[in-house]
Amino acid sequence: MKALKLLAASMLAFAVAGSALADTTTVLKITGSSAYRASTVTAYVHALANNANRQAIYDGSSLTGANYATVIGDLASDTTKHFVIQFLWNGSVAGVHIVANNLQAVQFSGGDPTLAWISAPTAAPWGGTNTVGYAAVTDNGVGAAATGGHQATAADKATAGFYDPAATADIAMSDVFQNSTPWRTPALIETNVAPAKGSGIGVVDFEWVKGQGCATWASNWNRLKNMTWQAANQLFTNGALPLSYLTGNCNDDNFAVVLTGRDPDSGTRLTAEVEAKYSVFSEVLQFQPQPISATLSLPSGTTILDPTPGCADQLWPAGSLYGVAYDAGNLGFSSGGNLAAYMTIPVDCCAVDGVFGNPLIYVTYLGRNDAKAASSTGAQWLSFNGAWYFANLANYPANYNVTDPTTLAALAGTPYTLGFCPITRGQYTMWSYEHMLVRSTFTGDANKAAVKAAAVTALNAGDDAISGISLSVMTVKRTADGAVPTKL
Repeated sequence: MKALKLLAASMLAFAVAGSALADTTTVLKITGSSAYRASTVTAYVHALANNANRQAIYDGSSLTGANYATVIGDLASDTTKHFVIQFLWNGSVAGVHIVANNLQAVQFSGGDPTLAWISAPTAAPWGGTNTVGYAAVTDNGVGAAATGGHQATAADKATAGFYDPAATADIAMSDVFQNSTPWRTPALIETNVAPAKGSGIGVVDFEWVKGQGCATWASNWNRLKNMTWQAANQLFTNGALPLSYLTGNCNDDNFAVVLTGRDPDSGTRLTAEVEAKYSVFSEVLQFQPQPISATLSLPSGTTILDPTPGCADQLWPAGSLYGVAYDAGNLGFSSGGNLAAYMTIPVDCCAVDGVFGNPLIYVTYLGRNDAKAASSTGAQWLSFNGAWYFANLANYPANYNVTDPTTLAALAGTPYTLGFCPITRGQYTMWSYEHMLVRSTFTGDANKAAVKAAAVTALNAGDDAISGISLSVMTVKRTADGAVPTKL
């Protein structure tokens, strides 16, 4: 989609999706992977000049953790070129679907389907409809997530003009190959920064996490430390398993491990499925924690997960996504951040699972940053097939909840760059490549191509490590999602 131009005194501007724009302003819309959003947003911040024009607004917990964000500024290499970069994170598979089929990207469940992207400011040169003030972005250096920007309030979001109308995206960030999704055609164009090392622009890792449990059953909860591909396969199939299947302890027969997770538009879910040798085209059974809000976000004042009615768990209700219908149990959270927040809430001691009627522990799969956020607030990450994603993690059980792996590295005497050896050497396999996908017509817009190239340069310089791992340190390679990593 070519850069939108403001045609003075012309009604044409009002027929174009998104904000009306000044002559030198380009809008770029990016959707897809929430697992890689911190790296992506920061890289685009670094593509813009560090001046007074570089500002942002977001709807969520932080600029790089929000489901919606917009960053404005001037291209670092040419400050006469102004950019409005809009982010709407709704999952890798959804991103591929939207860009490949020119679908309108819309708000998550519960939002107005005619609105989507946070609009640019009304002032020149931005030409948007948003009267809510933006705020300066804080650049924390290469390899550190950008911060700052204005955190939108409920009143802000209710302001007329805060959102632009629903429109398609220019770029899909995807944790999975396009061929792993149902949306294989038309073929999208991918950026490959190091083809000899692997596909895409980097590596993104995922972790299994157990939610905070009932204190009465602490000993049972503590015994759950590892997820196997066989158990994960059965969880996708049945929705729940006896805890003893994962601990090998007969005292855990009457406790249940219950699966909750993401919706089918999630690349995190697809990666978890292929690693469990589960068909990505088969439906799954996932349970919905209760109580839950209409927007699938953490309800204000919630202190426990108390499934209802009668303390019994229930399958995720049937529904649809972008025109595709799904049966009960096959949907889930549309955001890793919202799912991570639910995993931090203690399960009520009366809660029982909907399969066996036993006390339960929720488990799920998350991108690293969401897993770290959950594990710093009561949840706890698990090893996968006996391997930890970070070196020496198993040696520090008291430090499972450390949010920054560099702290564990210091404890273990392991340099940070070597800490990811379980992934880079092929022992830990729950990872995928991060793909930056565009239509074949994308390169026809020189401004969009220029800011994208600048962001890719920033990712290569170290911003890729915020959400994932640089391809440069990989010593194994895989040819498809879930394929066996082979030595380079």
